[in-house]
Amino acid sequence: MANPIMPAGREPKVRVSAKVRIAIEKMVDNGLNRAEAAKVSGLTDHALYCALRKPHVLAYRSDRLEVLRSSEASRTIARAADLADNAQSEHVRLQANEWLGGLDGVSPVQKSETIHHHRNVTPGLVIVMGGWQAPDSQDQVIDQKPLINRIGTPARHPEAES
Repeated sequence: MANPIMPAGREPKVRVSAKVRIAIEKMVDNGLNRAEAAKVSGLTDHALYCALRKPHVLAYRSDRLEVLRSSEASRTIARAADLADNAQSEHVRLQANEWLGGLDGVSPVQKSETIHHHRNVTPGLVIVMGGWQAPDSQDQVIDQKPLINRIGTPARHPEAES
């Protein structure tokens, strides 16, 4: 139903009460939880809970948080720059520099791993026992020496000689 006092198309201004404003300011600026902020501002915890569910109260809280984020951003960047230059730990300096670089869209080099799966390859020495043959025409010969050395007759085991 339309409000007979307000002209058509205009909404009445919804205001945040003084107590709710104080509670939100305590929550945002001082870091109090909802119950503590309600007690300081003279509200019950349930009343503040109900107020925080209303869109205009949430909008006021979001505005306060945006102001806090904007004002703290410069201090945060200055602290990170100080750590990047003066921290005793190299790890802290590295992380501060990476974070500062990330603000401008510079990302650190990503590590990558490649796993090679070699199938049927085992380390070691393979001895092929067989009779000696003269190099065939199939064997490659370099400087009159066969490329593949073939083992001649097997040597006798020392225990077998006695």
